[in-house]
Amino acid sequence: PTATTARASQNLAVLPRGCTTAMLRNIPNKYTRDMLLDRLDKDGFKHDVDFAYMPVDFKHKCNMGYAFLNFRSAEACKRFAEQYHLAESRLKLPGFRSSKVCEVSAAHCQGRDENVMRLLRSPVMGQLLMLGEPEWLPALINEDGTFKPLLGYVPSGMTRRGSAGSAGSAGSAGSRKYSA
Repeated sequence: PTATTARASQNLAVLPRGCTTAMLRNIPNKYTRDMLLDRLDKDGFKHDVDFAYMPVDFKHKCNMGYAFLNFRSAEACKRFAEQYHLAESRLKLPGFRSSKVCEVSAAHCQGRDENVMRLLRSPVMGQLLMLGEPEWLPALINEDGTFKPLLGYVPSGMTRRGSAGSAGSAGSAGSRKYSA
C-alpha cells in the first residue's frame, strides 16, 4: 500500500460512526479562532460548522494548541477528519512556519448544545467573560456563516432558570457579522 492509501485507511478509523464534534490538535499557538474558521470556510466547511471553541492560555494570550468543532452532520465531520487528520499544519493552517502535524479525534462531549451547556457550567466561562476578549468565547455559527450571539442562547434541555442564567451574560463571539 502507498502512503496515501495508508493515511486514508487511518483516517477511516479516526472518528466513530455518528460523530459530529471533533477535536483538532496541533494548531499553531498564534492561530486564532477566526483564522481557523476562515480556513475552514476556504476548505468548503462554511455551512457545516455550527460551534467552534479554541481554549486560550490567558497568561500568554494565545491558543492552547487545540479546538473543538461541531459539524451539522456526521458526514461533514468525517470529511473534515479526512482532510485534516495527519496533514501538515503549515499546509492546512498556513501563515506560520509550524512543523506540527494536525490530529483529529472525536471530542468527549458530542453536539453543539452539549458543548455549550458544558461551557456555561464551567468556571472558565466566567473568566472568559471577565477578560472581555470576544474571540476567546465559543462561537455559535448560523448556516450562512454569521455568528449567533451567545446572549440569550439556551441549549435544548436547558431552561432560562438555573444554569442558563450564565447564558444571558455571554456577549458577542467575535468579528464576524451577527444575525438572529
